[in-house]
Amino acid sequence: MRSLVRPGTAIVNGGYQGTMTASASAVRRAGGTAIGVPCANLEDAIAYEHFDLVFPATDHWERLRILIEVADAFIILPGGIGSIVEIAAALWSTDRGFGSRRPMLFLGNHWKEWLRVSGAGNLAFRRNDTLHCVTFATHSQEVEAFFGVTDSSNPVPATIDNAGWWERALHDHLASEYYDLPGFVVDLARLTIGEDDLLALGPLDGKDVLHLQCNFGLDTISLARLGARAVGADNCVPALAAARALAERCAADAIFVEWDANGGDLAQCVGERQFDTVFASYGVLDWVADLHDYFMQACAVLRPGGMMYLVEVHPVAKWLMRCETDSNAAYCAQTMTHERGASYATGAEFGALTAYAHPLHAIVTAMLLAGLELVLMEERPSSSYRFHRSMTMQSDGRWAWPKLADGAPMILALGARKAA
Repeated sequence: MRSLVRPGTAIVNGGYQGTMTASASAVRRAGGTAIGVPCANLEDAIAYEHFDLVFPATDHWERLRILIEVADAFIILPGGIGSIVEIAAALWSTDRGFGSRRPMLFLGNHWKEWLRVSGAGNLAFRRNDTLHCVTFATHSQEVEAFFGVTDSSNPVPATIDNAGWWERALHDHLASEYYDLPGFVVDLARLTIGEDDLLALGPLDGKDVLHLQCNFGLDTISLARLGARAVGADNCVPALAAARALAERCAADAIFVEWDANGGDLAQCVGERQFDTVFASYGVLDWVADLHDYFMQACAVLRPGGMMYLVEVHPVAKWLMRCETDSNAAYCAQTMTHERGASYATGAEFGALTAYAHPLHAIVTAMLLAGLELVLMEERPSSSYRFHRSMTMQSDGRWAWPKLADGAPMILALGARKAA
């Protein structure tokens, strides 16, 4: 959002909390103007402090008319019945020729099926070209290109073939002492999810839980051992085959689906299924080019009131470790190509891979803009789970990274809920 803003740019939205507040704040920080058009007869709290101007409408229909008439373009994020009403009104206005045709940009793939159904049949639209004003985007760079702006600090990513690296590393990982698969299969009580994360996740018995970027499924199977109806998603097909075989050997109630975190349609991949919890853990954001799309997709498959729990190596820790080999390493957003990508589990090299560095503010902002409400944020100096071969156990039984400076945060844990 901030990269779209130029002097004189204004954003107009409904003036309430959640994504409306988050987008307004982002625009103001970037030097733009935020205008809220709330409805006077709604009881929701108006977020006056986040807007430069607030113009309360007398009722919902006046509010809707103002939002449609003043806009030069529309950006649509995931939403509920209110968003559907607003989209339908904007499309109807375009179809009937009221005002100029204005572009509508839908972020992610969440609205494709709704638009397909809405546009079907001879009675849906009077004009054959009504939906020509609609564009979908899954990367922030596509949004910038749509509006004719560029952000030189955030170049369009090259074709991503990280699945090939994971496929080449798979046999080595399956046979590694780090993972100890024979012990995991035999010990039906063994879990690969640390105590800190189990506490944050809460009781999982009987819950529908989706595990993103599951690799060959040990965490997914661990979720099933805790009583969850677990689904694992990943883009490495051989790893998914290994996960299914492991689940069968462990007699675990877990299924696995193919999904690419960079542009894949998560809702479609899980068969439009809804989940109580979406879980992503340790080293997942390194492979995600567009955080906004990632969290929007996660939000779309959550049930109302459901929670996404992300636990990741802290961005500061990642930066400090990059500085050991690169004195020019940037903390802010950065795309990195490693020609000789080494395994965290064995140290063996399996060829080139592309990784993405995301600062803390970018992660949190992307979560909020996706429509999730932050309910948990922890920065931990150590871990209850060993996620890298070089970690050592401390006297208290927790794991630490020897090269990390004392006092530096090592783990970032975020819990965010979808509105009920």
